[in-house]
Amino acid sequence: MTQPQVVKGMPISREAAIYSLLPETDSVEVQRDTPHRVHDKHLHHTGEI
Repeated sequence: MTQPQVVKGMPISREAAIYSLLPETDSVEVQRDTPHRVHDKHLHHTGEI
């Protein structure tokens, strides 16, 4: 895996930024939690990092 790079330049939209980080194929799970949110333990078919 390559290291992230900080690139300064013209601002881009949030959508463009997200798409630039996605793999060409596969999937990514995005989670946004509110403060003090507790998650029950669960399993996925693939490992979580």
